Amino acid sequence: MNTIFYKVPTGTSDEFYEFFQGKESIVKNFKKIFKSYAYKQISTPVFEYYDFFVQSPGTIKKDELFKLVDINGDVLVLRPDLTIPIARMAVENRKKFKDYLKLSYVSKVFRIDNRESEKKKEFTQAGVEYFGNQSPDADAEVINIAIKTLLSSGAEKIQIDIGQSSFYKGLIDEVDLSEEEKDRLREIIENKNFVELEKFLIFNNIDAAAKEAIVKIPELYGNTEKVISEAKQICLNRDMEEAIENLEKVYHILLDYGYENYISLDLGLINHLDYYTGVIFKGYMANHGRIVLSGGRYDKLTEKYGEYIPATGFGINVDEFILGLKKTGIKTYKEHSTDYLIVYSHVNRKDVIQISDRLRNDGFVVETDSFKGYEHHLGYARENGIRKFVICEADKVFVEDMESLEKKEMDIESFRSSLSQ
Repeated sequence: MNTIFYKVPTGTSDEFYEFFQGKESIVKNFKKIFKSYAYKQISTPVFEYYDFFVQSPGTIKKDELFKLVDINGDVLVLRPDLTIPIARMAVENRKKFKDYLKLSYVSKVFRIDNRESEKKKEFTQAGVEYFGNQSPDADAEVINIAIKTLLSSGAEKIQIDIGQSSFYKGLIDEVDLSEEEKDRLREIIENKNFVELEKFLIFNNIDAAAKEAIVKIPELYGNTEKVISEAKQICLNRDMEEAIENLEKVYHILLDYGYENYISLDLGLINHLDYYTGVIFKGYMANHGRIVLSGGRYDKLTEKYGEYIPATGFGINVDEFILGLKKTGIKTYKEHSTDYLIVYSHVNRKDVIQISDRLRNDGFVVETDSFKGYEHHLGYARENGIRKFVICEADKVFVEDMESLEKKEMDIESFRSSLSQ
């Protein structure tokens, strides 16, 4: 028999309670923070039309999509991203908000990564999207929320790299390159491959001023004041100047939030230029090389769906974040102990059911079982960290505190009364 059918598909995983409950605790904290900033939680369909994602500007490539065909012959995809469908939702509900719309989400997304066969293809993403506010304050708010969310959920050492997509766009407008050549140049700069960059610029005979600025781009990262100062010196047009002015404003607002120790500028962040229109950022954790969050401003996305609504936001890869916590030795799962184990005989089963429900209504965790022998139940109570072990016989109740080892004997009514004390 082929045992592959008893395994989960590559890139997916079961989430046993130790992982799942820890994840739920983290997600609960995420939601609490999002709500505290007035972001309202929403959800979008797991299935979307293939053309919807292919024809929308975004960060997802065609070969990253899980495709399927429905009964009508329509090609669908499993949701690979949340921002695009949420942008559609914002346009569809435009009449319901006059000024700003703040939305949050926690949902599964599905992507194929052909570069890494073992990388997760199904993961949980959590984030916020802020529609209708084009100001630097809105960009700073979402970056602030991103930092606060990671720190308050267990991360100790994080770094948020912030760039400005319009700065590079303004620079590229000064050179005569094909789309293919622009893509190649962007890839070289992102990888900070200085040798290849020099070869590319010589081969394409780039103008001296533009060449000087392009060579400088990969070096514009790190200390914020230094990056901004040097970036201003290589601006070739007003678009580049406005981009740096905007980035500087966002940075100074973030200083007011008190998060300067977690911020670094990187003007080499230039991916997905057809999608991002302003500030762009990525988040990392100490001792964990993968990106755990990404975001930025995408003012033009909603135009595809019929109306211009400026927007900014971010998404956290929750599973990647948990993996990062584990690498630093931070536990995400706290054992959920049982308060009472109550065993009974058929004679007093009804009494035990009533008592157990009363305890549960008061917020206690209660397990019940029919009597199978003292040593059997005592061993179970010890192995599972149960706090109180209770045996209800026909006319007696024996209560054993598993922490203090104190033992008490009483009748059933006295036991009922003791629960009120």
